[in-house]
Amino acid sequence: LNHRRDDVPVPRPGHHPGWSNRASVDWRLETEIAPAWSLTVADRASGFVNDGRDAGADDLSNDLKEAYLTWRAGDRLFLDAGRVNLRNGVAVGFNPTDYFKTNAVATRVSEDPSVLRENRLGTVMGRALAVWEGGSATLAAAPDLRDGTVTGERSGSDLGLDRTNGRARLLGKVSVVVADDFQPEFLVHHRSGDSPAFGLTLTRAIGDRVVIYAEWSGQRRIGLAARDQQERLRSQVAAGFSYTTDFKLTANVELHVNEAGFTRGQWRQWFAAGAADARPPWRIRRSAREEQEPLNRYTLFVRAHWQDALAPDIDLTALGQTNLYDGSAFAQLEAAWRVADDRLLSLTAGGFLGGSGTEYGSQPDAATVVGKFTRFF
Repeated sequence: LNHRRDDVPVPRPGHHPGWSNRASVDWRLETEIAPAWSLTVADRASGFVNDGRDAGADDLSNDLKEAYLTWRAGDRLFLDAGRVNLRNGVAVGFNPTDYFKTNAVATRVSEDPSVLRENRLGTVMGRALAVWEGGSATLAAAPDLRDGTVTGERSGSDLGLDRTNGRARLLGKVSVVVADDFQPEFLVHHRSGDSPAFGLTLTRAIGDRVVIYAEWSGQRRIGLAARDQQERLRSQVAAGFSYTTDFKLTANVELHVNEAGFTRGQWRQWFAAGAADARPPWRIRRSAREEQEPLNRYTLFVRAHWQDALAPDIDLTALGQTNLYDGSAFAQLEAAWRVADDRLLSLTAGGFLGGSGTEYGSQPDAATVVGKFTRFF
């Protein structure tokens, strides 16, 4: 269910339903098929019913999230080939070094970043992982698999290769064990047509309850704003800490910095441009959403997960993020009840808070409520 705003200064183009239903069959297989060989497959088939639109073929979809072979070429070398959901990064709310997240979300069923990391289409690639006592190294190569008929829309059984393999990419990653609880990771990523990006992740435990972490990525690129098209080195940073209690509550607090994001002045330009024609500003907002990067330059993110919160089988997850320029925010609360070992009920409520001239207050949806029943087989 969606509650719409009436005073949106930059209306979102197109039809957007007041409610929608989704039924999905989601399955994952991990099995050994021969000595030293294993197969991983993850798939989701979904059907949708939306308010104000007749059901049709476009309301059925199948997302092949992963399908790859793994060869254990010894105790320290592993080779993968196929569609792989390659995830990088140590932060929770935003991962600057998660270079394969672009355009990869299959069906956006939550705004929880930890859910989005799992619920996305993998990239067709070859990957090699070498492990030794003092660290590890990964090399991944993904080809350009566009078929020349890119429309920007997916339907039916379309594999979405124009999204995940729209350009050739190469990733190299090395981690080095400096101490028992300190293992920095260095990354370099290149996508055809772009300047190379360099990344670094750091984590360190402080006692038994606190972990501090940070990740950085730097690349020569243009800004998100329409008038910020000068290519220069721009950094993205996610830095924060987690705190774990005795009663199964884990909280994360993070600062997100995106030097390609909007400044105060660029937000004013965005609203002024939207008053004349909403389509170009919404293309920018949609692009940042698909890239899974903050549209704003400075954002505060918090998340708390409480296992067995109200009863032994009820978990609560709360998250929120705030634009540090205008104070607007997004908040989401999810309650999940494990009815049985094979059944899960959940209710998720989210809201965009702020005035009409703010980042989150200008969203057309003031609030959303999602109920979900999951059956495991």
